[in-house]
Amino acid sequence: DLDKIVLGEDEWQHPLPRSCLLCELSDEERLRGLFLESGMAELIEENFVPRDRRGRKLLAGLFTVEHKSAPDRLIIDRRPQNATERRLTWAELPHRLGYVRPDEDLSASGFDLKNIFYDLRNPESWRKRIAFGRVFTGAEAKSPGGDPTKRYHMALRVWAMGDLNS
Repeated sequence: DLDKIVLGEDEWQHPLPRSCLLCELSDEERLRGLFLESGMAELIEENFVPRDRRGRKLLAGLFTVEHKSAPDRLIIDRRPQNATERRLTWAELPHRLGYVRPDEDLSASGFDLKNIFYDLRNPESWRKRIAFGRVFTGAEAKSPGGDPTKRYHMALRVWAMGDLNS
């Protein structure tokens, strides 16, 4: 239950950090379509997005960084959300992974891991904490199933590289 890592509001730093949204509106609209088409994100009604004590939505931002090879890497900037969460303490692997004998070698490659974040799914209940980008109207979200009378943000279904516990 990931909700257990959410800090009480009295433990949040104030003010919360702001996320960086460096994405033109037209590019964000195109990205929305790509995220929805690939199943990496879904619509979330604006009123389900968590807020700080001043009523500001905790939204992730979007920006890209150059990468060695094309295409650039898209970063989901979760600094506001990260500041309201406790870091998980992951188990440490024993030396030599604990199951490799001293006379054996273990060989592995990170090549297959370059897209691992796109394969890791967030629990449905956690997705509201990965809402990002600008609000848009239900009319703009009509084709992916949005209600024209409501307002939406996007929410990641997949694990974000910018997550505190990634």
